[in-house]
Amino acid sequence: MQFNNKKKSKKPIEINSDTEEDNEKSNGKENKIPKLDDLEYRERDLALKERELALREREAKIRVIELSNLERERQLKLIN
Repeated sequence: MQFNNKKKSKKPIEINSDTEEDNEKSNGKENKIPKLDDLEYRERDLALKERELALREREAKIRVIELSNLERERQLKLIN
């Protein structure tokens, strides 16, 4: 077995981390906080929209019941 006895050059390796993606990775927790805040905001906004929708559905059901009651009252008045 023969080994290569040439010495390898020991130049420092430079890594350019100026890209946005690399900066995000290097900052770690600092960048996660705004993302979590944004995520929490979206989650709360979605929950609010769901509650508003549920309220509108209940209001629509109440309106249907009120209309059916009015129809019944008219029918009873016509009979009497």
